[in-house]
Order: sequence, then structure tokens, then C-alpha cells
Amino acid sequence: MLPRKMRALVPRALRARLLYISRYLSVKGGPNKQKESMFGVVISNSVEPLSVRRHGLKRKILGEVRTWKFKEAYDVVFILTRAVVSLSHHNLRGEIEKAHHAIVQYIITEQQKVSR
Repeated sequence: MLPRKMRALVPRALRARLLYISRYLSVKGGPNKQKESMFGVVISNSVEPLSVRRHGLKRKILGEVRTWKFKEAYDVVFILTRAVVSLSHHNLRGEIEKAHHAIVQYIITEQQKVSR
């Protein structure tokens, strides 16, 4: 579980821009006015009916993103699809790294737009 100051307000972040999409998950996010980046995970009951498994997936994802640092503070929300249940831990980690790369690229392009 992330500390409270690192937990994203999911409704606000869901209105943000789509940063990454794949068969297994999509990531939405945008800048926030806090000092630190905030993260959240959305897993509906239709993805995994058992709450134990839903929370297990949440813990795996939040465990990976706990160390992420950005130059600016961002709200980032992972939205999982049904296909994510079939992924191994190693493949899930690969998907999260792809999402991290896409988020970093988005931040770089936004900073370049501002500096022009």
C-alpha cells in the first residue's frame, strides 16, 4: 500500500489525458499541484471477481511504481482490463515499464512545448 500522500484521487485523474494504452492496461494522468506524484489503480469486479486477487494485482502495480520519480508532480492512474489476469508477474512488470516509458516521453514533450 502506498502512503496516503502518494495515493491519487482517482476521479480527478480519470478526467486527465490518456498517456498509454495496451491490451492489458491503460494509463491516464496529468500534472498535479502537490509536491509528489500520486498513483492509483482501478480494477473493476468484472476484471477479477475475487477481491483478494484484485488487491494482489493492485499491490504488484503499486509496488513497481513506488520508486518512480518525475521532475514535476503527476497524478497517474492505471486502469486494468480483463486480459491482465492472465499475465505473469514478469510480463506485468514489462507492461508497467512500457507505461513508465510512455509517461516519461509525455512529460518531456510537454516540457518542450512550455519552453518554446
